[in-house]
Amino acid sequence: MSRKVRVALRCVALIAVFPLVPALVSPPAPASGPYRSALSHLGAASALAASTCNNKACTQASHGLKFTCVASPGTNCKTVHGGQDCAVSTC
Repeated sequence: MSRKVRVALRCVALIAVFPLVPALVSPPAPASGPYRSALSHLGAASALAASTCNNKACTQASHGLKFTCVASPGTNCKTVHGGQDCAVSTC
């Protein structure tokens, strides 16, 4: 191999290894002092949206090709296009 290629490969190897150095060094210990809260180690709670489950599932109506929603726990039913289609999702 020529000298230029070897130098270029060394540079590439050095550039590839450099980003790995922070991962090998342990993270600093949490700061301690009189101004830290006793609850600072607790994370913020997640904000979750309220569930809008109607506990119904789709079924084809006995009259014609239209769909209706009937009681079924754990599913959410919505008829669309005047009952011609039905959308079901889990709660």
